[in-house]
Amino acid sequence: MTGHEMATMAGKGIGMSRRRRKRQAAEPLRRPGWQGPFVVAAVLLVIGLVALMPLVAKPGPDRTEIVLIARDMGFYLDGRADRNPRIRVKPGSEIRLVLRNDDAGISHDFVVGSLGWTVPGIDGRGERAVVVRAPDRPGVYEYTCTPHPAMMRGVLEVGDAVE
Repeated sequence: MTGHEMATMAGKGIGMSRRRRKRQAAEPLRRPGWQGPFVVAAVLLVIGLVALMPLVAKPGPDRTEIVLIARDMGFYLDGRADRNPRIRVKPGSEIRLVLRNDDAGISHDFVVGSLGWTVPGIDGRGERAVVVRAPDRPGVYEYTCTPHPAMMRGVLEVGDAVE
C-alpha cells in the first residue's frame, strides 16, 4: 500500500479504532492560530462603527425635518391645525421633507417647482421622504400638490427668522 493510499484511508477513518474515530469526530475543526487576531480586530471594528452611528446620524444644527401631512385636500405640518401653512427654513440648511398621505384612495405629492424639489406622489395612505438643501439666499417660493394645485398650495420662506 502506498503512502497516499494510507493517508486517504486514515482521512476516512479506515484502520482507526472506534474510540479514536469518535474522538476525532467530536473535536471541533482546528483553524490556524493567525486568524484569531483578525477576527478580534473585525469584531472590534464593527462594535466601534455601531457605537459611532448615532453621532453620525444625529441631525446637526443646519438640518431640519419637516413632516407634512396631506389630508382633506390640504397640507398640514405635523402637530399643527393650520391648512397649507407658511413653511420657514434657514438659508443653506439641509432639510428632510417627509410627506405623509392620510387620504385613502387619493394621490398627493409635494413640489416646490422653482427649487426643483419634489416628494414623489403617494397613491393612497403612505409616506415618502427626500433630503434637499435650502437656497443660500432668503426668498419666498410656492409649493403645491400637482394633482390638486388649486386647493393644496402654500409658501416656503427661506430666511433667518424661523419659528
